[in-house]
Amino acid sequence: MVGRDLPRLPEGIGAKSLCLIPYRFAISMIDRGWIARNVIIWFKRNCMPSSAKDRFTVDFEPVFFFVKSRKYWFEQQYEPHLWADRDKRSIEPQDPKSGKILTGQYAINSVRYGKDGRNKRCVWDVPTQPYPNHILPHFPKP
Repeated sequence: MVGRDLPRLPEGIGAKSLCLIPYRFAISMIDRGWIARNVIIWFKRNCMPSSAKDRFTVDFEPVFFFVKSRKYWFEQQYEPHLWADRDKRSIEPQDPKSGKILTGQYAINSVRYGKDGRNKRCVWDVPTQPYPNHILPHFPKP
C-alpha cells in the first residue's frame, strides 16, 4: 500500500493474524485477580457477512463471566428440557427390574434434570433485531 501508513501490529503478531483481543482481555483480567467463571458464546444466527475471501465468517462472540470473590451471589438459569418425554434424565430414576422409583442412596448416581429444566448452557442463540428506522437514534445527524 504505497503512500499509506499501515497500522502497527502488536509485537509477535504477524500480518493477517487475528489479535484475539477478547482473550487477551480475559487473561489480563485473571492477571489482575478476577476469577473467570464462564466463557459464554453468543451465537449470532444473522451475523454480518465477512468481506474477507481467505477466512470463515465469524458468527459468534465470546462473553466472559468474571467474579471478584470466590463467594458471590448467582441465580441459576434454567432452560426447558429438550426431549423430556424421551430423555431418561428428565424422569425419576427407576429400578430396571421392579420399575419402582429409586430414592435416597440408590438414586445418588442417577443424573436427572430438575422440574425447572436443565442448567443453562454456554452457547446462547440471541438473534439481533433490526432497528425499524434507517437512522439509529444514538448517532448524531450530519
